[in-house]
Amino acid sequence: MHHRPMPSPEIEMWFDFASPYSYLAARRVEVVAEGAGAHVVYRPFLLGPIFQDLFGSSDSPFNRNPARGRHMWSDVEREAKKLGVPVRRVTDFPRGSLLATRVALVVEGEPYGPAFVRGIFERSFVDDADIASEAVVRSVLAPLSPAADAILARAVAPETKARLRARSEEARARGIFGAPSFFVNGDLYWGNDRLEAAISAIGPAKSTFVGTPVDYAKTFAERWLPAWTGNDPERLAAFYTDDATYLDPVVPAGVTGKEALLAYFRKLLVRNPAWVWTQRGSVPMEGGFCNLWHASIPGVGGTREVDGVCLVHLRGDRIARNEVYFDRSLLFAKKETSADGR
Repeated sequence: MHHRPMPSPEIEMWFDFASPYSYLAARRVEVVAEGAGAHVVYRPFLLGPIFQDLFGSSDSPFNRNPARGRHMWSDVEREAKKLGVPVRRVTDFPRGSLLATRVALVVEGEPYGPAFVRGIFERSFVDDADIASEAVVRSVLAPLSPAADAILARAVAPETKARLRARSEEARARGIFGAPSFFVNGDLYWGNDRLEAAISAIGPAKSTFVGTPVDYAKTFAERWLPAWTGNDPERLAAFYTDDATYLDPVVPAGVTGKEALLAYFRKLLVRNPAWVWTQRGSVPMEGGFCNLWHASIPGVGGTREVDGVCLVHLRGDRIARNEVYFDRSLLFAKKETSADGR
């Protein structure tokens, strides 16, 4: 009998880095998608050519109608407050994002691709930084990939420029007229406020695997471990129940509850945005599995390679208790590569 993982449903998110509503969607799409067991596919594109076709101008409709523009910023601030995320009215709207969009195309499909997207949005709508600047784009990219120079070179190469033009043509062909736009099962949902409607088309979360407990552990780890990369604590916390307990050598007494987990994950991930965790194997146990893992942790003094184990106790498709064990002294051989920054 053959056992194989069932493919996760997908939600495509088409976004423009200049769009404040795309920023709001990028801050929450992973968490919302996790609730449906869905995988997010990020599709960067430029709205300017679309607006040129529709309105005869590449400028934002929010600029062409000042009253609408004032309302938009007030609405974005209300939504950001509701979500608990920061936002700032940018000094130059819509902000140029050509280079950032080309880089996002180059890193599509990379494990750190979503982290780059979120990082660019935050530099623009939280820091009010000029994301048209190579220096700003590099400040987001370099902590995520040692190949930043090569990626930036590829971003201005003719083939990438052609890919971006093709992406604009695809947007036109699929009927996109604004951002963010979501696709589920081929259907278009426009706007940050339609994200839940798009997710509802997927349905409630279902098991994404068939087969043995080892298959289950492998499939779960393939979704969970990438969430440790890219400084997105909300995405990571979505894998845990609201009353989950987490402990590791830094917090041996453990932290309990979603808010406590989020606080700890925020501290941990911001210091290690580019570390990568992979599963070496698993041992089924009652209520979950023992996960054998490997972590590559970049630092100023080089990359630390660390092996460890963790116990994963599940309640449904969420982690109720997570106990992480490894030799902490490996992280302190060179202080700058320590996982907790101490």
